[in-house]
Amino acid sequence: MRIGPILPIPRLLAAMAVKPEPFAGKEEHTAPAPSATAQPQPGQPLGSLQMVLTLAAFDPEREKRRQMAERGRRGLDQLEALQRELMAGEPTPERLEQLIEWVKNAEAPSDPNLASIFSDIELRVRVELAKLDIEI
Repeated sequence: MRIGPILPIPRLLAAMAVKPEPFAGKEEHTAPAPSATAQPQPGQPLGSLQMVLTLAAFDPEREKRRQMAERGRRGLDQLEALQRELMAGEPTPERLEQLIEWVKNAEAPSDPNLASIFSDIELRVRVELAKLDIEI
């Protein structure tokens, strides 16, 4: 059995990705796709339906909940990183500063469920900092 040379993979994939034109070599011309003309261009005013849909998609309360959830996630990520650093030896001063800053900027969300979770995360951060004799 003889194994031939390895095919050039990038050229092979590029050749496979090219779609044949349905009217290649013929005289027919196709009209531009309707979706290409339906998209508003920068600087072009939005139609009333597009404006209504854009405004309906933006929900300030939902955005605030998303931001608070992201803030809680950052606190948890910092706690996990602190745990890894403690298992490896000493936590870095940058990590401790980030946790202190996180606690100082903590604000309770208006949603009671998020507020409870946020409170638990903040308590855990304060406990871990207290173990290292850091008071806030």
